[in-house]
Amino acid sequence: MVGTQNGDQFWIDVKGFSTNNAWLITPKQVKLNLFYILVRVGGTKDQDIFFILRQSETNKLLEKSKLAHPTDPTSGFGFRYPEQFENKWDILPPAREG
Repeated sequence: MVGTQNGDQFWIDVKGFSTNNAWLITPKQVKLNLFYILVRVGGTKDQDIFFILRQSETNKLLEKSKLAHPTDPTSGFGFRYPEQFENKWDILPPAREG
């Protein structure tokens, strides 16, 4: 649970690893204000890669992967699936000035 200065609260689920593996994500019931931050940890801090997604966007990628790989028993999607969400920090709720 994360809060902003004005009291708004939202959930963040962080997933990370240091190689370009598939993002293993278990689908969750729809939750208001749930966001995912996927982190590819690099050799140095400036090599870290961040993908920021809403739950609905994450669910669409999970569905896309399941359609592409219907016999795969794992839940998740390929490393490149969330490319369009790289550094999309503006997806998160803003900290509003009081």
